[in-house]
Amino acid sequence: MPLPPASAAIFTSYLFHSTSQPGSRKGGIQRQPRPHTRPPESVDARILAILDAPTRTESAEFTMTRTQAELLALFASLTVAQTRALHARLWSPNSADPLAAKLARLGADRKACLVEFLGRHRAYR
Repeated sequence: MPLPPASAAIFTSYLFHSTSQPGSRKGGIQRQPRPHTRPPESVDARILAILDAPTRTESAEFTMTRTQAELLALFASLTVAQTRALHARLWSPNSADPLAAKLARLGADRKACLVEFLGRHRAYR
């Protein structure tokens, strides 16, 4: 059964871009490496500003909820590349990363909610 013209064009374009280079010894489809990018420093600064904001005359629970809501709003405004980089960074945090250390102060359940949001947001955007 022949492919319709549009499907054939998409399929051949996929094969053309995903096959190995002509001089390589391996044949077949090669997976392209994902670039390891970090969000710009301004995103880190905005996240740290939210986390370091002084507490008002409110309860600790309300402060944590407000901080989580502000972080979710910020994460929703990020681009796909920034979201992917931040998700990868927070999914397996480095012990020397100050951002991951400050997010851990929110608590395990709130941090998990934020990281899951980044993963879902990355997938559907």
